[in-house]
Amino acid sequence: MVFVRLDEEGDTLQPNWKRTVGLGVQPVELAMFDDVQSSSKHVFAACDRPAIVYVAQNDKLLISNVNVSMEITRTCPFDSEQFPACLALASEEKLVIGTVNDVQKVHVRTIPLHEQPRRIAHQPFSNTFAVCTMKMEDSPEASDAPATNGDGIGPGVDSPEFPEASFVRLLDDRTFELLDSLRLDELEQAISVISMSFNPDLDEDGAGDMEVEHAKTYYVVGTAYVDEEPDPIRGRILVLEVIKLEGDERKLNLVAEKLTRGAVYDLCAFQGKVLASVNSKVHMYRWNDRTFGASSNQGAATTTTTTTSTPTAGVSSTDLLSQEAGYHGHTLSLYIRAEGKSIIVGDLVKSLTLLEWDSERSALEDMARDHNISWVTAIAALDETTFITSDIHNNMVILRPDPTKKTSKPPSTDEYGKLIVDGAFHWGSFVNVFTKGSLVMRTKQDEDDPQASAGGLTVKAQPKLVFGTAGGGIGVLATLNQKEFTLLNRLQVALNEVVPSTGAQKFMAWRAFRDNMRTLPSSGFIDGDLIEMLLEMNNSDVDKVAELMNRGLSDKSGTVVTEEPPMVTSAELVTLVEELTRLH
Repeated sequence: MVFVRLDEEGDTLQPNWKRTVGLGVQPVELAMFDDVQSSSKHVFAACDRPAIVYVAQNDKLLISNVNVSMEITRTCPFDSEQFPACLALASEEKLVIGTVNDVQKVHVRTIPLHEQPRRIAHQPFSNTFAVCTMKMEDSPEASDAPATNGDGIGPGVDSPEFPEASFVRLLDDRTFELLDSLRLDELEQAISVISMSFNPDLDEDGAGDMEVEHAKTYYVVGTAYVDEEPDPIRGRILVLEVIKLEGDERKLNLVAEKLTRGAVYDLCAFQGKVLASVNSKVHMYRWNDRTFGASSNQGAATTTTTTTSTPTAGVSSTDLLSQEAGYHGHTLSLYIRAEGKSIIVGDLVKSLTLLEWDSERSALEDMARDHNISWVTAIAALDETTFITSDIHNNMVILRPDPTKKTSKPPSTDEYGKLIVDGAFHWGSFVNVFTKGSLVMRTKQDEDDPQASAGGLTVKAQPKLVFGTAGGGIGVLATLNQKEFTLLNRLQVALNEVVPSTGAQKFMAWRAFRDNMRTLPSSGFIDGDLIEMLLEMNNSDVDKVAELMNRGLSDKSGTVVTEEPPMVTSAELVTLVEELTRLH
């Protein structure tokens, strides 16, 4: 799709002003339509990556993705009494009539649960969500919610003496209809849940070739019994399967349980095994059923749900999970993640520890640690050697193993490798969770071709993680190579000089890492919010940013951004940033 600009009289094309935006590999068809909410005209671009072209309040031409799960070949406005201000979209298979929501916004749908959600997991195999919830028994809002053995399926009592009750709710992932519930014991709370397969040939959420034998996935739930003790001293690991009955009916079935000596704060799938952080320890559990739990109940025409299924002969439901290895050495192991052969553990105060699984010795070995004190709130692995953490001071930190401190130590020594800071950034909000994913639909072309390009500028930003904050914010983290990072860092440094600051504090000063022990300059991160401010500038300020970039600046840490920067134009910068905004 090509953009050109007319002069002030509107009859002559401006020389040297041309922008090109790639929308896919299929021909593009354009259709103008009226946007009811903004009372303005938009243009719908129909192709295999459909988009909407619109004019922002600052007279900037912007492009927004459209999340349509089909390859659109034709489109036109459709306005009738039954379908006012709609669009008709056609593909080779079907015709869709609908409206476009607010552009450039995340679409949010609220599902009332009438109780407090604690954790959630998705299982593509059964098209369900498992949601761990809590509610007050005397809450009038919760009176309509299914509960207990009468309506649920799990262990429990009908009239508990304690007002709080915890449940595992099973929801359809399309309609969000409540399918089934498992009520937990008195004083028991569900604090972690994952979807996984015990077959090591499948990925961590059980996705894979559905024709493969034993392609069976489970929900694994970690709990804690909360009583008068300051720290929980017991909990359970529950293995639940989703049984498909007649039609679209699905039920939860408790397959196995394992008692633990502490709260199961987090769970992670690892090579067909379960990693669990239990108080100050990390445990690895293996599945003793050699069929990997391949269920014969799929499609069974029954309406009775039991609390246990029939395990392999000679193996009881309490013996299906057995501990294979463990690791001690944390204050409180709150978070655990795995990527490849690397296992990372987030501690309450000891930051991050890198473990590796020694299959020959059946042991978890300590490979490297971050020796800084950090109260971690969330962790994730970008790859086997790159990890990210957030802390209570609203910072994000990138950690990598120190290449000069590599060790293949035997477990008897006390010499450990070191995790060094490779990037630091003050986000400003309390980050609760990192998870793999993206906020927009990704096509095969998005993975193979550059994400954003303009003239000689190309950036292939690959969304890796989505994070959520305590304030309700959602953000995206994408990876860049060194050349792309250098380009965007030049833009970031130039914008820091041009964008008006609030309270005489520059953006880069606000983004500097700081806690009670140390302060570090912002490094290793590109501030997407700052980059997108380019689209809100007038043309003279954009020209000034391009001029600063072409000079070759140094950031506040003294690092020279580039000695001989390639020349950039204002039009190229605007096009590049507009393309990058399509990441969300």
